[in-house]
Amino acid sequence: MKKANQENASGKNEFLTPGYCFGRIALFLLSSVGVLIAYLILTFPLLGILSNLAEKAGERGPVEIPENITFAVYTAVYIVPLFIFLFRGNIGLKTQVLCLTEETFSLKTVFADTYRRIGWIDHLLYALYSLLLLLPFGGGDPFENPLSFVFLQEMVFYTLSLPKIIGWLLAVLVFAVQYALCLTVASWHWDKHRLRRAD
Repeated sequence: MKKANQENASGKNEFLTPGYCFGRIALFLLSSVGVLIAYLILTFPLLGILSNLAEKAGERGPVEIPENITFAVYTAVYIVPLFIFLFRGNIGLKTQVLCLTEETFSLKTVFADTYRRIGWIDHLLYALYSLLLLLPFGGGDPFENPLSFVFLQEMVFYTLSLPKIIGWLLAVLVFAVQYALCLTVASWHWDKHRLRRAD
């Protein structure tokens, strides 16, 4: 089985199909919607709590959370739906990781194989997907872009006094870090709960 897997790995990359690419982009979109749902669920109750605290403290006027703090939180939260949709239920990746680590667990081996097979594709697709936010809707301002509500995980980078392209690069870099963390946690979890290890 391991030999067959190695032979398959050395062959043509079977993931470079339109269906796979559109499917991965759909998962990025689904992860973004997860952040949007968190935004809707958490923001209004939190504003109510802060308003009550401000009223008790004798302050008047609306309570506002700085947008850069809000968006920074959603950037961090993005790792949760990313893990759920791209890693937790990915049976193919789980099988591959368990095959690679059948004799001994090596995170270096897992990373090398995963990034060679699908990791680089995921990063390229996310970079292209993120460019949608910079399309010239609303004069090219990401905050006026009608797509901005499904890119909450990236908006913090556009609150900084930096060129928009630098904000885009930072968003892609943070995605890469979160992707690596998800792969690490998923690999350790799968290896820890494997049914057996080869002698």
